[in-house]
Amino acid sequence: MKDIDHIHSSLFELMFLIQIEMKKVIKNADIDLSPMEILLLRTLAEDDEITQQQLGNKLSKDKAQITRLMQQLERKKLITKHQNPHDKRSFLITINHHVKTKVLTFIDYEKEMVSRILEGVTTNQRKTLGSTLELMKTNIKAFHK
Repeated sequence: MKDIDHIHSSLFELMFLIQIEMKKVIKNADIDLSPMEILLLRTLAEDDEITQQQLGNKLSKDKAQITRLMQQLERKKLITKHQNPHDKRSFLITINHHVKTKVLTFIDYEKEMVSRILEGVTTNQRKTLGSTLELMKTNIKAFHK
């Protein structure tokens, strides 16, 4: 039980510290967006074009949440949507070019932060950490099913 307490404490402290750093990154990137909007834009920046359903699946969010987020981003003129030529019932969502540049800069800041966090961590420890984090993500996603 002691190891769970230690992991609990370390994990939540790490999440808190990362959140503080990410708020600094958001402020420095001059992006007035919520964390969920940034997550959605990050996904769009990496995929170029994606349907609303694919976006929901990737982010593990329901259709209503994705619709609401997309409406907010559309009003801010950060994304555009157009009819899917392969399926007239769906739309393809695209991030606007100027926003994509900012989001890619944001991703670079994130990667820089992760590099700093991993200073002194060996290659084997990184591999173990990577597979452990993937397992933890899978476990969390199972909560939502």
